[in-house]
Amino acid sequence: CAIRSRPSLAIGEPLESWMSYMPRLPWLQRCCMQHLWTHARRDFLKCAEGRPQLAEWRDGWIDRIADIYRLNAVRLGCMDPDSGSPAKGFVAAQAGLEGAVAALFAEAERQLKALPETAPECKPLRSLARHRAGLSVFLDHPEVPMDNNVGERAIRNPAIGRKLSFGSDSEAGARMTAVMYTVLGTVARNGLDVLRWLRAWLDACAENGGLPPGDLDPWLPWSMSEERRRAFAAPP
Repeated sequence: CAIRSRPSLAIGEPLESWMSYMPRLPWLQRCCMQHLWTHARRDFLKCAEGRPQLAEWRDGWIDRIADIYRLNAVRLGCMDPDSGSPAKGFVAAQAGLEGAVAALFAEAERQLKALPETAPECKPLRSLARHRAGLSVFLDHPEVPMDNNVGERAIRNPAIGRKLSFGSDSEAGARMTAVMYTVLGTVARNGLDVLRWLRAWLDACAENGGLPPGDLDPWLPWSMSEERRRAFAAPP
């Protein structure tokens, strides 16, 4: 299986919105535009809202997309967790996933040909076909998720905090907030207890005369000792 090394960009807005930036952002031209499968799924759900006669058709597409997620999870299970390279069973899992994706798009084309142009089902089907390249990025890039749910969840608390506090009053305050959320998010993503780590960090700063410790290695999840990592570990 050939894995392309071209970077990808997951987009939360319609692809057409990003295309307008292409001439002004050369780096964007070097990216594979990734469309999100959650958006494709949402299109089918919205299409059937208030149309009970489309419930069975909608459920069929939701099941097809769920099957793609399932097969991708099987493929990811065939990746070496340390190196991220393909391991035993990967080739077969990749082939099964590619076959299912091809069948899904073939079914979309078949349904489009059979439906009247004004049928409501055509809108999500056309969108699916139009964004095929973006929806298929994950096939050649196993490291790229099918959606950005993890990112959306990660910014949920900062977004709620910004709304409740009416944002920052200055650029310096905004930068400090961004740094704070980045550091604490990194701590949490690495399985450490945020409050325990933060309390220890603030104590160390106080003991250092209000300045950060000179050696950051004991504070970084990837460089701290195993003993220290266990001490800061978040509860299961």
